[in-house]
Amino acid sequence: LWSELMDRLEPLLGDLYPAAEMPLLAAVNARPEDRLPLLVYADWLDERGDPRGLVVRLIAEVAPADGHRELADALT
Repeated sequence: LWSELMDRLEPLLGDLYPAAEMPLLAAVNARPEDRLPLLVYADWLDERGDPRGLVVRLIAEVAPADGHRELADALT
């Protein structure tokens, strides 16, 4: 079901967010109090050579436990 939804959304989203990135962003948004989704997202970005990985990782490291809601909202 998820892959079918992503197949439908990818043409609409274009280069803004690749389909593979969407579940990661959804996890960050769903659990703003948890740093783990942010760190997983940062790793994913790093693996692709995306400079946003460093920024997301730094935010995850310095943000208070409930302090990255604004980032989660900005990423989605």
